[in-house]
Amino acid sequence: MKTRLLQPYYLIPFVLTGLMGGIAGGWIRLGCLMIPIASAGMNHGLLMVGSFLGTLISIERAMVMKKRTWLFIPLLTCASILPFLLGFTDLGLILLMAGSLGLGIIMHIQTLKHPEFHSVLLYAGAASWFIGNLLAFQTGLIAAGSIWWIGFLLFTIVGERLELSQFLPVPAWSKLALKVLLLFFTIGLIIPFHSWGNELMGSATFLIAIWLLVFDMAKVASRKPAQFRYIGIGLRVGYIWLGIHADPFGIGESFAFL
Repeated sequence: MKTRLLQPYYLIPFVLTGLMGGIAGGWIRLGCLMIPIASAGMNHGLLMVGSFLGTLISIERAMVMKKRTWLFIPLLTCASILPFLLGFTDLGLILLMAGSLGLGIIMHIQTLKHPEFHSVLLYAGAASWFIGNLLAFQTGLIAAGSIWWIGFLLFTIVGERLELSQFLPVPAWSKLALKVLLLFFTIGLIIPFHSWGNELMGSATFLIAIWLLVFDMAKVASRKPAQFRYIGIGLRVGYIWLGIHADPFGIGESFAFL
């Protein structure tokens, strides 16, 4: 059997390093100096959203492609871990920009092959991630990109849940309602954060969380035995968390970890 040069499990140590670096940064931001890596605290959001979650999502999408060479895209994003931990934030952001652009190319190809709504949402998530990385790089301000990173996570979460729930019978009006909520969220994403985009984005996120609680297949899974119940309950708890932290008048503080 021909040995492949690049396999997804080769990236697992890097993904775990990104996770541990992000967790260490979170503890540092809380005032705990047991792991004295100041750059991990400064780049906490970049490590968690980009180097860790972005890499995982990129691996998932790259594995759908026929050629394993697409795994070089998550390799770029996980390569950003070392520069972030060493304090070379600009270099880390360049790697994240390259990786998020690559994820956008993957989603462009997949959307052309499967022009479904969930594919469009995943495409929008990749685009939001790239925009956030670009803005953070251009301005030197994490806050300039953090709102778009929220869009990356929300579009990706909803897109993946719709992909898994596409054969679950739901009322036609509920699908339309979700599209309207996502439109409001997008408008709030574009409008300046310190204007009324804050309230619009937070309100839409809160209602999207309710939609997921009511219509997502996690409700069905939570009634099944064994690991299905565990996964279903875990997802529903996550949706509750999303709704609580989407307070329209406190979304900035809710995502202060970025």
